[in-house]
Amino acid sequence: MATLMVLKPKIRPFLIIIAFLIILAIIIDIYFITSYSELAYSISLGGLAIVVLLILAAVAMIYKKAAHTYEINETDIVERRGVFAHDLNVIPYNKVTDIKVDKTIIGTLLGMGNIHINTAGTGYLELTMVDVDLRYIDDAINIIRDMMEKEAHIVKKGRHSYHP
Repeated sequence: MATLMVLKPKIRPFLIIIAFLIILAIIIDIYFITSYSELAYSISLGGLAIVVLLILAAVAMIYKKAAHTYEINETDIVERRGVFAHDLNVIPYNKVTDIKVDKTIIGTLLGMGNIHINTAGTGYLELTMVDVDLRYIDDAINIIRDMMEKEAHIVKKGRHSYHP
């Protein structure tokens, strides 16, 4: 089973936004410290707390997104989540019924979008590939569609067999 494509959620745009917010918090903190010098200690503690929370948010974002992978191979689509214990979501091509791409304005500005994959027998989205680099979305969709057509052709000819 050869891997055709591996996609990972983008992290850099979120880190840039968090870095911007940290710099903004520091600037605002310095402004309030100079304006209200009698409250400098309290203001600096509040500013420090905000910066620490933003750094923790950045670490959580890195952990969550770095441990998330979408693999498109010859038989199915595999979502892997987690660093220490991997959660797997495997979707065979013969179960995929619909593919939708979601590109928001902010996502487009940040160079990312989402791929939603519906499957047969469920009324909800079975898999959403979040924050995928826009440069790779069209290639991923084309590979998935090609593999769906190939799977449908094999099943139609009656050569498909199930191996648990």
